[in-house]
Amino acid sequence: MFGDLEKTLSLVNTPARAPNFLLALALCCYTEYWRQFLIGKKRLHGYSRKCFNEFFKRLGPRYKYLIIYNHNRHDCIKCDHNIYNEIRYGLVHTYMIDGNAKIVIEGNDDCGILYDSTTKTYIFIVNKYFEGFKIAVNNFIYGLESGNEDFSKFKDVIESKPMLT
Repeated sequence: MFGDLEKTLSLVNTPARAPNFLLALALCCYTEYWRQFLIGKKRLHGYSRKCFNEFFKRLGPRYKYLIIYNHNRHDCIKCDHNIYNEIRYGLVHTYMIDGNAKIVIEGNDDCGILYDSTTKTYIFIVNKYFEGFKIAVNNFIYGLESGNEDFSKFKDVIESKPMLT
């Protein structure tokens, strides 16, 4: 997974260019996918938002803040739906981030999703999101190895997957 994403990101400075939309889409789908290993279920029908949000929070404190606080309509009122609805759901189901948004490959911020409450604009920074995603996945794997994560849940999911032949 990391290799494919890195290979695609390496196209950024070539004539082919990196496909920013597809990278953002893949990262959001992978974020949702990794949550299943935390709970030990292969597929949670009807729980896509919860799966996405729970693993998204592991990308770092700024990501967790984006899930906890709704910057769209009411600053600092707890809710957990904007990032999922407007970014992940938008990318997957309507092929765009809902509302004002742009997807860029490179950026210097410490978070891969920025939200400007004045202009109500999202910026999805692929390379920064990918950095946070890699850290979250590697921390999870380290947690499995060190016993801080429940290996039996991970094993249940892996064993329920079909074998490739």
